Amino acid sequence: MTAIEERLRADLQELALHLVPGQDAQPRPMEPAEVNAAAAAGRPGRRLLATLIVLTVGAIGIGTLWSRGGGSVRTATEPQPPAATTTGPSAADGAGSADGRWAPMAQAPILPRAHAVAAWTGGEVVFWAGSNLDRNFAYADGAAYDPSSDSWRPIPVPGWGHPGLTSAYTGGRLYVIAKGGVTSFDPESGIWTELPSPDGLVASGVVAGGDTVWAVGAVRFESDVQPNLVVAKFDQKTQQWGRGPVFEGSAGDAPAVDALTRLEREPIWMGPEIVVWGGSGGGLAYNTDTETWRRLAAPEP
Repeated sequence: MTAIEERLRADLQELALHLVPGQDAQPRPMEPAEVNAAAAAGRPGRRLLATLIVLTVGAIGIGTLWSRGGGSVRTATEPQPPAATTTGPSAADGAGSADGRWAPMAQAPILPRAHAVAAWTGGEVVFWAGSNLDRNFAYADGAAYDPSSDSWRPIPVPGWGHPGLTSAYTGGRLYVIAKGGVTSFDPESGIWTELPSPDGLVASGVVAGGDTVWAVGAVRFESDVQPNLVVAKFDQKTQQWGRGPVFEGSAGDAPAVDALTRLEREPIWMGPEIVVWGGSGGGLAYNTDTETWRRLAAPEP
């Protein structure tokens, strides 16, 4: 018997002396049958004593759980909160952490901008071009950030910029497409290479998949024409684009095409398909293996 059990039994016996007249100075513990009989007989003192015994037995049980559980009682209705942890950068030293918390980083050598090219190369994040929406001009500079050393470095630039760019990174190169042309960048050598533009489409999106690059765009930008789409594949050996079949869309496909041409949504690689999504109006998918298109239904309301 544990110490808490002995204390509860002794206190119960002493309490019984005050509640039930005529008991001996050293009362014996009541058996469960006697407790029930006393309660059934309607004697107030015994009824109260029976209630106390029941509560005491419950308290003994809880005390046993307490002693066996290391001093804590867990219930299904009140789960214990997780222990507090101290993570992330401290106010004293500003050190970062790797547990998903935000931490200050080095100041970038380029100004903040919208619609910049951004690509993860495996060791750095490359930023280039973009636009200032307030002043209505395009940036032409760029920089690369190394998170392991929290350091920036300037990168060479091709000498031009554009406010509406789309990009993809694959095979160690960054591919950038704008209305003015196509270019690729090797972050290790710092060399930009001008590439030919894909024929027969106004490229509005580029996506990497299947170890190559795919350009996606409308046949024409005019909104009064049928919303047609086409995909072009870039051949790494010949450095040329090969165009696939044209998707002849209907009025219901216009939201997906418009979202792509306005750079509101980028194409998504879901190999072997390239998905052009139009939001609540559904979308389109191009199978790069079979060179076929299919419509994607909108989600159920």
